[in-house]
Amino acid sequence: MKVIHDCSTVPVEDYLCIDCGEHDGFYLVKDHIWNKAAPEWPELMFAGLNCFLCFYCLELRLGRYLKASDFRPCIGNKGILFGFERGRSNAST
Repeated sequence: MKVIHDCSTVPVEDYLCIDCGEHDGFYLVKDHIWNKAAPEWPELMFAGLNCFLCFYCLELRLGRYLKASDFRPCIGNKGILFGFERGRSNAST
């Protein structure tokens, strides 16, 4: 079972979106955000399958745009958070 608890480098081919099959980068959101968007993840992980959602599909499941405060504070999210600081959060409000 692959469980990622930090922002380690993960091979792209291991993490394709379970909804659309695409990959737009690795990121970590806070547990309550992930549990709301992907309640099926424990069963997928138990079955040895990955549970990854691209930004677009995660936002569709949440029914809203992602915010900077949705992401876990880790080095791997630094580039994503920089994007929010540069204006993405303004476009999504």
